[in-house]
Amino acid sequence: MPAIKCGENQVNKSTYTSNKDSAVELARFFGALIVIGVHIWGGQIAADPNNTEFSRRLIQCFVADGVAVFWIIAGFFMFRKFNYKKIMKRTLTHVSIPMMLICALAFFIVDPYLATGSINILHHTSQEYLDIFNAIIRGNTFVYSQGHMWYIFVYIILMAVSPALYGLIKYLEEDPKRVKCFFAITAFMFLLNDFTHNEWAGFGMHTFSAAVPAAIQMVWGYFLYKNKEFFQKKINILWGILAFFGLNLLRCVYLMHRLQAAGDIQILYWYTGVGTLAVIAGIICCFALVGKRSSRLANVLGGATFGVYLIHPCIVETLQAKGYTPGIEAGCLNHFTGITLELAYFGIMLLSVAGLSFAIVLLYQLCKWAVLKLLSKKKIQKAAE
Repeated sequence: MPAIKCGENQVNKSTYTSNKDSAVELARFFGALIVIGVHIWGGQIAADPNNTEFSRRLIQCFVADGVAVFWIIAGFFMFRKFNYKKIMKRTLTHVSIPMMLICALAFFIVDPYLATGSINILHHTSQEYLDIFNAIIRGNTFVYSQGHMWYIFVYIILMAVSPALYGLIKYLEEDPKRVKCFFAITAFMFLLNDFTHNEWAGFGMHTFSAAVPAAIQMVWGYFLYKNKEFFQKKINILWGILAFFGLNLLRCVYLMHRLQAAGDIQILYWYTGVGTLAVIAGIICCFALVGKRSSRLANVLGGATFGVYLIHPCIVETLQAKGYTPGIEAGCLNHFTGITLELAYFGIMLLSVAGLSFAIVLLYQLCKWAVLKLLSKKKIQKAAE
């Protein structure tokens, strides 16, 4: 690999000429599929007598690090033209408010409807509202079906302390040796935590136990993107795929050994060293696939991923409550066995949830665009009069 690019004058300006980098948008789509995958894969089909334990664990490994993709991507752009005021304003308007709206929708409408078959906005007790307040001040998710919102809490924390991360990056950029040392030390920390089964660092999905590893991944992402051109060679498509599957296969073998030796089947999501390296390989594959071209499809899909992240658990819950998911389980159990059973179930559910989630978000974006265009047209006409 060539010398790590550090100084601002070393960045190829062509990298930043367009508003959207299609390779990054493809990586967002890749991350969204992994996040959806982990929320539909719970080993529901283990009732099959021919079920293959190894294949279940392998699929689990493949979908264990989707959020890491988004932490890495967050580091791509945030520190290029750092403006703390704009970052916090965007966090409020584009992240916090949509999160609160989705949680309110789930709390008042979706969850009650799925539980009782009816909608009664006023049925919540005062204790439930008190529980919500207590959850918020503790940094916990406060709506039953929205457990994935921990990511948003951690994102807000990282945006609040982003000047410290910016200072760290500026310090590292002063000397390429510092960058290499940072990568070596933090990679060793991640891998040490892997081999101690998260006992060394205690990473988790709550406030600073999640923010610390996420911050490291963001810094990695910053330097990964600054060296993007090196990874755009077509040969990296093959190497990226092989590394993603190979690293997850090694992790699965290790987990199975752990299962046999200690009966421990736990897997750490989002913050493993091996998993982070695996998704970096996937991101590099996206860089090589798109190259310097612009892909409208990748831009559209990537632009929908935040909305998909917010709503897909509601889709999962709805499909379960309406009998679609149990029907797919029964159908797969009747027609497949072993690893083909698990791949069939996983593939059908992934396509179903991802398809519905992206369709809803894209339809919303289309309607929003049409309304804004209509309002703009009327404003121009009124000004002309």
